[in-house]
Amino acid sequence: MQIERDDLTRPQVHALLEEHLADMRAWSPPESVHALDLSRLRSPDISFWTAWDGDRLLACGALKQLSPTHGEIKSMRTPTALRRRGAARAMLAHILAEASARGYERLSLETGSQDGFAPARQLYAAAGFEVCGPFGGYRPDPNSVFMTLELARAPAPAELPPLPATPVGRYRHYKGRFYEVVGAARHSETHEALVVYRPLYGTRELWVRPHAMFFGSVEADGRMQPRFAPAPD
Repeated sequence: MQIERDDLTRPQVHALLEEHLADMRAWSPPESVHALDLSRLRSPDISFWTAWDGDRLLACGALKQLSPTHGEIKSMRTPTALRRRGAARAMLAHILAEASARGYERLSLETGSQDGFAPARQLYAAAGFEVCGPFGGYRPDPNSVFMTLELARAPAPAELPPLPATPVGRYRHYKGRFYEVVGAARHSETHEALVVYRPLYGTRELWVRPHAMFFGSVEADGRMQPRFAPAPD
């Protein structure tokens, strides 16, 4: 599955958004339909993504900026014929990561109160969203459920602990192959410490692995041993 920023020009995307709007209108009265059409999704304060499996469209989702610290999820949809494949969860995780990367402190959404929206409410609740009052320009509506999630504040650079010691050089994996450690890095969103290394075979492209995993131990041949051990030339 590949999630990508979308320019809203492809026919498959148009068809999925039309299906979304038709469903919203079938479940809710006109004054309670808050789904966005193509023209409104092209607003500069909205980012729109789609998820694909080859040329099959699996999901779409959007993120609207309400303020520098508050975002809103919009236009979350999976095709009726392609549900229960994890695309909605993947899209939600992508939007959550994007909101955190932007420095948002809160992410909110509006969905329906009818039974047809129960799967959506369950998806958001599983991700930690809680029912809240109206936000932004919304007003109380018995046909709407408002939900919000407080995002963890990313620590400022001065608050981050130093990267752990990571001796560079040649290492042997416990299965026998050799690798070169070139340094350490930090994940841009989670700030997890990573080891940057390359295999000493094949294309020798750079790889990353969690620091704790790289320097951890594994059980092999009936004993515990380092996953990677220094192997000077």
